[in-house]
Amino acid sequence: MSMSALEFREGSRHGSTLQSTLEISLFWDRLSREGTSKLVTEATRCLTGLILPDDKLEHVPVRSRKYSEIARKYYTSIKKSDPSGEQARTFLMLVSTYLHELRHAHDLLGTWAGQEMLRMSRDCYQNIVALLEGLKEWQIHSQRPIPLPLPSDGEGMEGLSPDVKKLIARSRKTKDIQRAFMEESCDFSSTALSVRHMLETSAINMQLEYVRLLFGHKAADEVLKAIANGTESRMYFEAWNETRDLFLSRGFKGPALAEVVNYLIWCALSGVVPVGGDIRRDTVSPTALFEALIEHISRCCTDVNITSCRKAVLDFSKQWRLETPETAIRKYQALFAQRVAKVDELAWKAKYRGAVDLVRSFPRLKMSYDHLTDLALESPYVLFSAKHYVFHALSDYLPAVLVKLFYGGQRHLFSSHGIRLFTGEEWKMVSLFAKTLDLFLEGRGVNADVVYESEEDEIFAGLTDGSLWGYQFYFDVRL
Repeated sequence: MSMSALEFREGSRHGSTLQSTLEISLFWDRLSREGTSKLVTEATRCLTGLILPDDKLEHVPVRSRKYSEIARKYYTSIKKSDPSGEQARTFLMLVSTYLHELRHAHDLLGTWAGQEMLRMSRDCYQNIVALLEGLKEWQIHSQRPIPLPLPSDGEGMEGLSPDVKKLIARSRKTKDIQRAFMEESCDFSSTALSVRHMLETSAINMQLEYVRLLFGHKAADEVLKAIANGTESRMYFEAWNETRDLFLSRGFKGPALAEVVNYLIWCALSGVVPVGGDIRRDTVSPTALFEALIEHISRCCTDVNITSCRKAVLDFSKQWRLETPETAIRKYQALFAQRVAKVDELAWKAKYRGAVDLVRSFPRLKMSYDHLTDLALESPYVLFSAKHYVFHALSDYLPAVLVKLFYGGQRHLFSSHGIRLFTGEEWKMVSLFAKTLDLFLEGRGVNADVVYESEEDEIFAGLTDGSLWGYQFYFDVRL
């Protein structure tokens, strides 16, 4: 599953984050109707650090005092080079989308909700080798093509191992649970808010504030219009707008508003439970909690800032006999530690090196969760203020994630700046495990995005000629 990508215009997506692997994809080849100018991509590469191997450009570190000055000079030059304004809008979307997608990754890494979705995905695709072996054995004995996608009930695959059938059923159930969670709306919500809306709101807030701080209000308005023009992104823009309007209607305004909303989203996704509750079973609906917190804070706070809102959240938790975000986090950290110890004990039993490496990556995921949640509790402005978040996200302070840049007809792999969770090879392995499983579960041609289709084609070709996993399959592809 991926976060619905932002669009520069209807049908032209330019960024997405895959939830199950935390990889960011950036689509630089398709943003402008006239083609993206060399100056635009040069400016974006310098400011984001996505420097290509044959580039003669130098990355401008965000810690440099000249970062803002260089960014504004680029923006001025781009506006002068194209009186239509198309290239300037493309630049704003390119450079800010990178921050938008990074925010998705950090929201997923730093909350109970995100880590649970990641855990469920890994529990399934770390067993991809067992699935491949079971399918190979079935094909040898049956002498029949493997149906693609695999039937959820095993129909037409008599003789398939019961363990493989269970793995398929479990993987499908996991996808259904994740989908339901992301789209879950509070039954009593007048806005039909979902977890996906909340994550998009958090990312859009950071994106807009980054543009506003660097290039001014007019530039931020251009980005806002671009978001509102997209077919899918328009829906998330509307949710962002409704959240903002609720606060504005009660007299709150200013840049601190975005910080507070992001803080409340983090609280809602942190796994709050009733006092004494079990975080595995009793977690309060994030959407219901978020809306209740907004209502509470907008009524009881005389001004909006993170300090006053933290106190209001504690008062709210006490009033409704809920664990505070901090105690909920500590509960999840303890549960996470138990899981890490368990998988470490089982790792030696894994037959394949890739699966062993994947299992042993859990401690690094826990480290990222601990680092981000400790920051949220001790230095909240680092994560919720755009000014501070951008500085830390583009330096070496927050967890790094895999970035796939599709540009010039090629796929370029990067690691974002920050604390390395995995090596480049480990990231590629994680991505391959997940997308191989998706191919078996979803079949071919499900994703209409041509970029993802190219990756799907590579995996399919590697499965049919045996070059990918060493298993040579033949398929009955069902569209």
